[in-house]
Amino acid sequence: MLLVADHGHVAGDAMRVAGGRIPVGREGGARWRALAEGEQPQDGEVLLPRTSWKPRGAAGIAALWDTALANRAPHYGEHGGLSLAEAVAPVFLIGPEWLDRVAGDDVELSCRVLPEPDWWALKIARPAVASVAPLKEPKTPKAQLQLLPVEPAKTPTVPPPAPTEPTLVARLRTSKLFTQQVAGVPKPDVERVLTWLAVLVDAGGSLTAADFARLCGVRPHQVGGVVARMGVLNADGFAIVEHDVAGRRVVLHKARLLSQFGVTE
Repeated sequence: MLLVADHGHVAGDAMRVAGGRIPVGREGGARWRALAEGEQPQDGEVLLPRTSWKPRGAAGIAALWDTALANRAPHYGEHGGLSLAEAVAPVFLIGPEWLDRVAGDDVELSCRVLPEPDWWALKIARPAVASVAPLKEPKTPKAQLQLLPVEPAKTPTVPPPAPTEPTLVARLRTSKLFTQQVAGVPKPDVERVLTWLAVLVDAGGSLTAADFARLCGVRPHQVGGVVARMGVLNADGFAIVEHDVAGRRVVLHKARLLSQFGVTE
């Protein structure tokens, strides 16, 4: 899709009117006026080349160069002067991610990734937890020296709670179809794939490549390799996890996953 737009009109500030420069019967407009033979441009005007268009019988064209100056009172949304915006129109090409591969080295047809704000992926900033000042412990009297040292009793350490696994990943583990598909794949590799899959499931099925790399503990340039190793989930040539290189995202096709292995969320 090719979008071509006019430069648009914005009401200028402090517009000035150069009145009285166009005599009765002389052709002209808000930004230009026809010159008679021997007539010279005035303040704020430039003489266009002799090869430029001019009305029949006119010796030349004097154009205003200041965007805040006009030959008459401007209407709302108009500006003065013959600025560059009068001759240049913006063009915006919207195409698929494979367009640059088809177009080759044509810079004008190369794809660019639009900046994506945090709220687009629902990354809501969490409020910082207020720090609580530590309580001052009461001073205890110094213990009396003992002839035989007594070792203090060791406090048993409690292991941190294990992170909860998404329900979808837990059900995938018990899927008979999944067990058959990963048969022959080393168990550590399967566990890594399930860990990476859990990251995508927790994120709602889509992450920027940078965030995916950070949450998976890999370097950004390794994202393509990680997604390739997750290819053990693919079925019938369809990717369950896809690396959108142009969009710089990693996407989980959840519907394909549910259908392929017969699991539910």
